[in-house]
Amino acid sequence: MAVVSCIMTAACSKAIPDGFGVENAGQYATVYLGAAFHGNLEKILVPEQDETFNIYANYSGLLDLESPVYVTFEANPELVAEYNDVMSAAYKVLPAQNYILEHRTVAIAAGSMNSDAMKVTLCPDGLLSKGPYMLPVTISNVSDKDMKVNEDLKTLYIVVKYDDSSLTFENYEKIGWEVVDCSSNAEGHGPEAVLDGDPDTWW
Repeated sequence: MAVVSCIMTAACSKAIPDGFGVENAGQYATVYLGAAFHGNLEKILVPEQDETFNIYANYSGLLDLESPVYVTFEANPELVAEYNDVMSAAYKVLPAQNYILEHRTVAIAAGSMNSDAMKVTLCPDGLLSKGPYMLPVTISNVSDKDMKVNEDLKTLYIVVKYDDSSLTFENYEKIGWEVVDCSSNAEGHGPEAVLDGDPDTWW
């Protein structure tokens, strides 16, 4: 119980230089994605307006870092299907053209608990439905191979909703219209969606 208490203290403040005298104190050193501690991160996009924010890597341990640790993030859209299966959800994968990850490798400086920032930009251009979409961002590499990664806080699931209510379109009368031909017919998104009057369907 004493060791657990020490770890919690180190995670919330500065590490203890002597590790409270715990034998092999280095074994408690971990890195994690701090924003994941609070669950999913939700963002709402509106037309023609990008959303930019930062995420950080964090260090937890009984000892101060003696040298910098470099942490690399990457988008991992393959995790969306797994998340949906486990959570009985139905998130769509956020398309690659709708996000930018900058400064994907960040540094946790010696003596520090927090890294510099990785910038995430979400772009609404081309989104065809309200979603919700999901963008998993995960820790893909840590420079110190002996440093553990907290598996429960390794990935941040960013939920993206698209609010297009500010857009206005002229509503043309479609009585008597019919689809006579089309250039493509994807399953679930057929040309009949053009005439069904439902703004959430598309072709």
